Amino acid sequence: MAEWFGTNKLTLNLDKTNYILFRSHRKRCPPENRVLLIEGTPITQFVSTKFLGVYIEQHLNWKEHIINIANKIAKSIGILFRCSKLIPLSIRPTLYYSLIYPYLTYCNLIWTSTYKSNLIRLVTLQKSSSIYS
Repeated sequence: MAEWFGTNKLTLNLDKTNYILFRSHRKRCPPENRVLLIEGTPITQFVSTKFLGVYIEQHLNWKEHIINIANKIAKSIGILFRCSKLIPLSIRPTLYYSLIYPYLTYCNLIWTSTYKSNLIRLVTLQKSSSIYS
């Protein structure tokens, strides 16, 4: 692999490099004694990681990502609620589309493929924020 990177004039930041073994939650974990080395440097195995703003887990169930964006949406709703008496009605949709809507739409083609039960909190938050849109 190092040869391929060199040939293509690329470098790999080994401090930021990690890997995930994607698997079904029904499958047993492989032995923990495996070590992945690149240029003699061990690479860390993660259960989940953030990639381009999306949390990816080994089971691809998107729970961590949904919890993360639900928390961000809840904070934004709290801010809007506290300021709602000071904000004219005409400004509220702009704030909704600035503070809440991006979280619901960013990469949603990927993470909304999860179970409906995982999306319940987001649906509830979206309904509670609809007074601002």
